[in-house]
Amino acid sequence: MSPAFHDLQQQVFALHAEERYHDALELALANLDHHQENASRIAFWVACLQCRLDRWDDALATIGGVVDAGGWFNPDRLRDDPDLAPLRELSELGGIIGACDEKRRVEQADARPERRLVRPESTEHQPPPLVIALHMAGGNARQSEHHWRRASRDGYLLALPQGTQILGPGEYGWSENTEAELKKHLLAVAGWHAYDSARVVLGGASRGAGVAVEFALCQAPFASRGFIAVVGSPAPEKIEEHVARAVAAQVRGVFITGEHDGARDRVESTYRLLHAAGMNVCLKVLPGLGHDYPPDFSEHLSEALAYVLA
Repeated sequence: MSPAFHDLQQQVFALHAEERYHDALELALANLDHHQENASRIAFWVACLQCRLDRWDDALATIGGVVDAGGWFNPDRLRDDPDLAPLRELSELGGIIGACDEKRRVEQADARPERRLVRPESTEHQPPPLVIALHMAGGNARQSEHHWRRASRDGYLLALPQGTQILGPGEYGWSENTEAELKKHLLAVAGWHAYDSARVVLGGASRGAGVAVEFALCQAPFASRGFIAVVGSPAPEKIEEHVARAVAAQVRGVFITGEHDGARDRVESTYRLLHAAGMNVCLKVLPGLGHDYPPDFSEHLSEALAYVLA
């Protein structure tokens, strides 16, 4: 049985980090047909691993085959991923990147705000609190639901907006219009299910965490009780002007980062700024965790929600 996409990604990335490129390649190839929604992403991993194994012709054929079949890749990944460095001097790759740029331009022209909404599975809270969870840059609402679903099991209404900045197939980011888009999402949620407007929590991971923290602190585009930020935060200098207002509004927050998270220094700096200002904030640094959700995020989420809404 094929693992869920997120679990597969963690396994492939772990093998890559251990330089077990043959094993990682075999795992990716064995699951390519089982995750059609993420076939482009897995094909990209395959090409990266083939480059690591000095199989450059195979890597170029993998990438070219997807594009020839009508698919495409995030062109920024093709330009920047260090695994593909051996291919960047080849004119064929330049043509593929150009085709992906054009595909993204066309997709962006048709981009519209989308969201996933999950009803509370219990009636413990009436009306229920609302959790708005923002995906990582390069993620999407469907993948994000896998991590935040525990909120609905605990009796919360769960809204999962999707960014409208197109990065790649199935990959979305948060644009400069995010504030206006979130306001529209909230109106759509209100028309779909009643919720307690005095108990709204903003959550997110990576870039989504940065957006969640910033909007919770400035209390815009709507008021919220606080935030849950997973492996991400805005830079301290970006939020300094909002801190006094957030303390006065009794905003509370939880930061979850990892021992090996590349964003850890920024997360800890932001936490120290808010804590020193007198805000009720909690910081968890999880052993062994990199820039990803912890495997037991469900348990951390329940605790974090209880803290923010205390």
